[in-house]
Amino acid sequence: MRRHALRCYGGVRGCVLEENNYLLECQMVWGAILLMNIIDHILGKSPWGVKRSPKWEEVRKIFLCDHPECAVCHVRKKLNVHHIKPFHLFPALELVVTNLITLCRDHHFLFGHLLSWKSYNEDAVTDAHDWSDKINTRP
Repeated sequence: MRRHALRCYGGVRGCVLEENNYLLECQMVWGAILLMNIIDHILGKSPWGVKRSPKWEEVRKIFLCDHPECAVCHVRKKLNVHHIKPFHLFPALELVVTNLITLCRDHHFLFGHLLSWKSYNEDAVTDAHDWSDKINTRP
């Protein structure tokens, strides 16, 4: 029995499928992804086919140079530049500096997404500042 390698959803993770189930499994994976994209498009959750600006990496690097630590805990490792209003909902704000905040990996999930990757926090800057003050002034 031969095995085929299949790249699932943008090549993020590799799948190994048996030859008999290869076509069916492949169709199910890509069909589910297509269906999710269509539903998101209908609900207005993602701009169909919108790609990141070629200037994004440059803006991200400059922002990290200007804001080189997490806005909450001030660590300088494993940093993310977070879009306060997410790119997939507000593509026009992708390169707007006032829509960005630097957060470490843990605080990105907590303050940026309120513990759900499907959510976002419009008050991320205020919340990060308030918690940073609490951390810095704790007894």
